[in-house]
Amino acid sequence: MRKIVHLRSPSSRFPRGREFAHAGKFGDIIYALPAVRSLGGGKLWLHDWACETLMEMTPAAVGVIRPLLLAQPYITEVNWCQQRPAAAVDLSAFRSRSNRFARSLPLTRQVLRCCGLPEQLDVEPWLRVDFAVARAPVVMARSGRYQNPNFPWREAVQMYRGKAVFLGTQAEHRVFVDEFGAVPWARTADFMEAARIIAGARLFVGNQSALRAIAEGLKANVVQEVCMEMPNTCFGRPGEINISTYNPEALPYPSEP
Repeated sequence: MRKIVHLRSPSSRFPRGREFAHAGKFGDIIYALPAVRSLGGGKLWLHDWACETLMEMTPAAVGVIRPLLLAQPYITEVNWCQQRPAAAVDLSAFRSRSNRFARSLPLTRQVLRCCGLPEQLDVEPWLRVDFAVARAPVVMARSGRYQNPNFPWREAVQMYRGKAVFLGTQAEHRVFVDEFGAVPWARTADFMEAARIIAGARLFVGNQSALRAIAEGLKANVVQEVCMEMPNTCFGRPGEINISTYNPEALPYPSEP
């Protein structure tokens, strides 16, 4: 599989002036960015809607994703607020209109449809990093939600032993190692640091999470653990392998990515 790293070009700018609002979660924010870019970009407000998203959006939480968002040429500001500004484009509106969209439709396209935009606007990379960090050829990640017990994680750990690092929280890493085997943990302070490591790798292996969203935004080579109850991050593109049943043969060898 071919890997292309897209680095930020400071001179590449989009028209400004719009305001957008999103209530999270982190991955959903990243998947909403093709719509933000296509609508001209501007200021992004992140607000709380924990009753719907199960995530409390706090100023501290905003700080974790702000550096990555501000690295995008179509984002001018990222601010926290308690409630969505009335004039802002509601990027979370697709939730309340979910009956209009297939649950398996990729999240980017649910937001694009909700904004009246063509679905194909997520085909090109929509994330950039200032520089890539070649920490390891393979990056692994597994959050506590959207898991599939049939994914061949033990085989993946064995296949990429010595070539992989784990991204995520320390608690996620501890659970992963206890269940599947040892993989070194790459500590990161925010999503920008994680994005640099993903951009510098040849392959991302993980479940449906914010880190998976970053890998998609970069159009990195991906092997995805697909949650059968909510398969809404399958894009069917070159460089993407989706595994929903026990199929270790689908894992690319370390020399392939």
